[in-house]
Amino acid sequence: MSTFNFTTNILTFETIQGWEVETVEAFLKFKQKDFSLSDAEIQKFVDGSVNGPMLLEVNRDDLISLLGLRLGPALNVSAFAENLKNQR
Repeated sequence: MSTFNFTTNILTFETIQGWEVETVEAFLKFKQKDFSLSDAEIQKFVDGSVNGPMLLEVNRDDLISLLGLRLGPALNVSAFAENLKNQR
């Protein structure tokens, strides 16, 4: 498991590309309130084996149709991913 510190390390597209499923899970737990995610929704990322590269490629529709997220969290996560893609 990664030892990435979400409070001190800078999140970049390249950094997140190296994340494993466990790091994505830890990040989503860290941002749970900001993204309006439930514990069950975070578990869906784990069950779907979503790693860093996959997290960066998901869009709102994928998150809703494939992972079953609610609209609000899907918009929050997809906006985060889109923002990082636009920064590279």
